[in-house]
Amino acid sequence: MNAEKIELNAKYANTSFIGSFAMWITKDIDAPLTLYSDMMRNVFGDPNGSAGEILKMWSELGGYPVLIEYQAMGAVTSTLTTKIEKAEIPDEYFTLPAGLTEVSNPFFDQLKDIQTR
Repeated sequence: MNAEKIELNAKYANTSFIGSFAMWITKDIDAPLTLYSDMMRNVFGDPNGSAGEILKMWSELGGYPVLIEYQAMGAVTSTLTTKIEKAEIPDEYFTLPAGLTEVSNPFFDQLKDIQTR
């Protein structure tokens, strides 16, 4: 599989939060080239502001990132894609278990705040 390394820097508007991405992008997959940005849109919703700008950058990658290294606040997170498989997912996979208690996640709370700026 061939992959091209690209680097992106992201600054969230009205904040001092800056993150950088190193992504290895491939076109050697049997999937739409917007697969990654479409997945991220499902995670973030349809954000405005800085998060929307980042999604726009991702939609213009022209391929699928098989390796992502994200650096922010002194930490590095890596995501490696090892397999992409198209499959039908049964509806029961999306049914929440009985007795589930929803708790707040500070990261997502901050992300929601950033999205509204």
